Amino acid sequence: MTSANPHQRAPLLTAYAALVFAFIYLPIVVLILYSFNRDGVGGFPPRHFTLDWYRQLFSDAAIWDSVVNSLLVAAASVALSLTLGLFAALALDRANFPGKALFRRLVLLPLILPGIITGLSLLMFAVFAGMQLSLLTVFLGHGTALSFPSPPPNFSQACKSLIARKKKPPSISALRLGKPSGASRFPT
Repeated sequence: MTSANPHQRAPLLTAYAALVFAFIYLPIVVLILYSFNRDGVGGFPPRHFTLDWYRQLFSDAAIWDSVVNSLLVAAASVALSLTLGLFAALALDRANFPGKALFRRLVLLPLILPGIITGLSLLMFAVFAGMQLSLLTVFLGHGTALSFPSPPPNFSQACKSLIARKKKPPSISALRLGKPSGASRFPT
């Protein structure tokens, strides 16, 4: 195999990737175009340029309350899930205890179950437990079950490599992607 340009070796893959990106992003582009149309989604091309929809958006207090609530839940959930994930990773990596295999499976459960199933289960549990549905229940659901980070299998090795990197900064030769001196196509 030669070291030819990857785009020349796989033109069908490049075309397929372009079609996938177009399929994903073109509807978003069309929605953005129509957001400046006075008549809403009418025919194509959009006519009657206006910013009225954006004026309504920025003057709607309920939407901004939702944005603030989402940011609060996101920040608190990140803090909680990172704390729980760190302690779970330390426990799974450094301790031997009865039920360790079960605990590992429970920690990995949010990756296996679809989020909608987990969310509905948490909602049913909160209602069954008599909890008042509020921002606190949303935070607890997101911070514990929905966004719980799963620890890497070799957590202590990853920590040791991070500590080693702090002691010794990477050299210029390390930035050459591991190639021997003189073999890099990047000038130094």
